[in-house]
Amino acid sequence: MEANVKRELNFGKRTISEIHPPLPVDGKKVEDVYHDTRMPGLILRVHPSGTKTFCVKKKLQGRVIKCSLGAFPAMTPEQARQRAAQKMSEIARGIDPNKEKRRFRAEMTFGEAFESFIELHCKKHRVRWKDNYRTYEMHLSHWKNRKLSTITRREIETLHSKCGAEHGHNLANHILSLTVTMFNRIIDWGYEGINPARAVRKFKIPARNRYLLPEERERFFEAFKNQPEHWRDLFLLLLLTGIRRGNVQSLKWEQVDFASGVVRVP
Repeated sequence: MEANVKRELNFGKRTISEIHPPLPVDGKKVEDVYHDTRMPGLILRVHPSGTKTFCVKKKLQGRVIKCSLGAFPAMTPEQARQRAAQKMSEIARGIDPNKEKRRFRAEMTFGEAFESFIELHCKKHRVRWKDNYRTYEMHLSHWKNRKLSTITRREIETLHSKCGAEHGHNLANHILSLTVTMFNRIIDWGYEGINPARAVRKFKIPARNRYLLPEERERFFEAFKNQPEHWRDLFLLLLLTGIRRGNVQSLKWEQVDFASGVVRVP
């Protein structure tokens, strides 16, 4: 509880260090509250345990808002004043910092978002969704416990560059595409933040076209004869029709019309 007497103090490291914990009043534990003379609205709460906490106290639409900033001495008086100025600016714009803090606590972590992305999107639309999950575990899982809103474009750019240097540009671009798509899907499902990966540029990959030379074709098709039947049929179907590999791998028997020699890709 706050004392009736308003204690005013020019917050400084030495001054705050010399403040003693409050004594019980009528056998009840109380806390002392000090107001900074240099920053109106900045207060210091001194608890019976000796803990000293900086807070902001300001009215918002007739309600008194109290918002903790940090504990002394981990937070210095000057840092507390800077932080208090930011919080009071938010309150002046009608933002309740406590409400924002509760929203942040309820926000999904990167790991939770990716798990949802795998379950609700990849498993339904991607044949090789397990590869996507392995990519996450190997290159993105260090963000697993980070709140989505704390992942910055700069961090994603740094990761993209590092993966490009260590693992090649193709993999780096794949990781970036996976991150972009994950954020897009989460936003579609109700996340109110931004997609920090969207503006990150991919590496330019030179086109790589390789055609069989006439003298190679006979040896190439001869090699198919020694392959397991299912692999041989898969590659021949890909070569002779031009259908994408994922579409061929997901084909069902009812989509193949043997009588007319037609494959219907949904």
